[in-house]
Amino acid sequence: MNGHVYPDRLSARDRKRALRQSAARRDEVFARRAVNAAAFDEA
Repeated sequence: MNGHVYPDRLSARDRKRALRQSAARRDEVFARRAVNAAAFDEA
């Protein structure tokens, strides 16, 4: 995509909405990554 990511292709309103949703899920994603990393280290 020549350096463009999905939000870059959206309208300003839709881009703001997508970034807000992403920020709202950030803690959940980091928590899930930590659990997965811990399980990987135990294996």
